[in-house]
Amino acid sequence: MSDVKGAAWEFFIYINNRTSKTLEIDCKQLDWGTWYRNSTDDASPIEVQPGEAVQALGIRAAHGTATGYECRCTWVAKDTATNKKFYSIDLKIDVPYSTNNSSTLTVSGPIRVEGWTDLPKSGHNFTRSITISELDMLHEDNSSGMDMQERAYYDMLLSNNEAVRDWTLLQNDVTEQEQFNPCTVIPEAYNYPPRETFIARSKKNTIQPVFWSQLHDPVYTFEWQKKDYVDEYFSVAIYTLNTNPRNTVMVPKGVETVTESSVEVTSSIKSTLEEQFSIRTLLNAEYSGLTAELEATYGITHTLEESYSRVERKTETVTIGASEKNRLFVPWVFSTILAVYRKKKNGQIDLIGISEWAEEVMDQVYEY
Repeated sequence: MSDVKGAAWEFFIYINNRTSKTLEIDCKQLDWGTWYRNSTDDASPIEVQPGEAVQALGIRAAHGTATGYECRCTWVAKDTATNKKFYSIDLKIDVPYSTNNSSTLTVSGPIRVEGWTDLPKSGHNFTRSITISELDMLHEDNSSGMDMQERAYYDMLLSNNEAVRDWTLLQNDVTEQEQFNPCTVIPEAYNYPPRETFIARSKKNTIQPVFWSQLHDPVYTFEWQKKDYVDEYFSVAIYTLNTNPRNTVMVPKGVETVTESSVEVTSSIKSTLEEQFSIRTLLNAEYSGLTAELEATYGITHTLEESYSRVERKTETVTIGASEKNRLFVPWVFSTILAVYRKKKNGQIDLIGISEWAEEVMDQVYEY
């Protein structure tokens, strides 16, 4: 262990290997500086086993010299029988003393890397945490650009769309619950990537006929049509919980804080669904008696705003506390979907308006 800690010029990279293969060191090159992994001088980069999250590389500038640091390292996954490379990750870092920094992370093969950002031009002390996952090998051309987990996530979004459009399905699959504490529905375990869920819905709220004229029904545009063909308009709020994998931060043991500023998630309803059935369009973007009723019913103050999935908050340092294990810092986002339906006199129920807004962010730390 080096007796010199906290060097002013340092770079560390943590790798969370979510693939099924070992990431072996294929080559490593130290041009300037000293290997400095886990605060130990001359500790060179290491391989990363499947399911493991480690500080895979560290480097620091030499003390007492104006040299900065520069290195390159390549990790590969190989077929043990043929020695053929499945995929590789090539990292280049150059933090010179007097000119601009440069960095690249190049990936080849059917894998995805999340969490990497190039180094800024200035500065000299950096840490990066990346997650490596495999693409779907069942589709050799990978024309969708999605791995198996992403495909499952996409299928879930489609399923959510189906549930929202089918009122009977929504009634059966999502529990009616008027009041609850979002903190009580945060998952006890974190699955990667996270799975968005409908956690509850409100009871059906019948829209009074006096407000029907304020609804810009895409089919029944005239008052006489609504009177002759529509039996009922009603609304419902659907509550969801989700997070964005890119906002999930791996916190190695020994690190006690995480600094973050905002969180953005994927909407539980595909954008195409809202484009077809926008609440903003349904209400003609006019503040009216119906708008006021909906906002009062669901405690919403942004009914006529566009959907958003981003929760802004001031940059803050979140204290996590000491642990002997690696941890994941996960900001969960609680959001509200407002949906409006039309029930025809023949009993057919159709979705005619929908929007979703992020409401609150709740931080959770998981050990693994």
